Amino acid sequence: MDTDAAPRSVREFRQWLHALHVKAGKPAAAELRKAIRNIDELCLAPSTLSEFLNNNRPASLPQPDFVHAFVTGCLLHRGATRKAVDDELKRWDEWWATVAMSSGRSPIKKIIHAKSTETPTKPAQAGRPWRAMSLVALAAAVGGALVATAIAWVWPWTIFNPRPDLQVDVGMPLMVEGGGGCAFRSTDVRGPRDDTAGTIWYRECGDHLELWLTDHMKDGRCVWAIIDWTDGATDTTSRACPAGQMKYDKIPRRTPDYRVLLVARNTG
Repeated sequence: MDTDAAPRSVREFRQWLHALHVKAGKPAAAELRKAIRNIDELCLAPSTLSEFLNNNRPASLPQPDFVHAFVTGCLLHRGATRKAVDDELKRWDEWWATVAMSSGRSPIKKIIHAKSTETPTKPAQAGRPWRAMSLVALAAAVGGALVATAIAWVWPWTIFNPRPDLQVDVGMPLMVEGGGGCAFRSTDVRGPRDDTAGTIWYRECGDHLELWLTDHMKDGRCVWAIIDWTDGATDTTSRACPAGQMKYDKIPRRTPDYRVLLVARNTG
């Protein structure tokens, strides 16, 4: 594996992940989960990990949160320091974005997750800014009835089902090594079974943001992003739904700093 280059395809990206696993001594699934057990923001769901180790979908680009957890598990199992892991993860983030954009597809790839009754090793929680963020589940049930909720910055009046509405703070984008190009970031929002409800990939390029959002689950939710600017203004992207739909938005940059919130909500 030439670390001065970048993988040229999805298959090569997966091969590099498998090569890292071999270099780490081919730790078993339980050993990988044990290696990251004290890092709250990382999670390796048994079904997803087994699928990857068995190479069941060789043409599928792994999600960034899986890449972070898998690489971290391999490196820590091999005895790497946390500083070395942090540096290596930045490299894998750049490789992931390069493969996603050079493969002829949009940065967001449609991935259908099988429903699972397995319980993840631990729930994902908000972590470092360069790691994929996790969901915050908000219970909105009121006696089984639908609740009319006024949300001025999304839709004036939207009827929400009593199932959980999901949201995650995406964080600021990663700077590209060497300072060139556009900084980027990606993460997803997950449902109660650790299934990916929606995904965002966005980049910051000078005076604008470019955002790609995909709805992954047939659960009645739409997926969109909210950008809160430090001057008090708010922008909202297009809504991606139903499952499999992707939306792209280009939004002028109002202020140097901002907050991006990825939401997946029922719309009745």
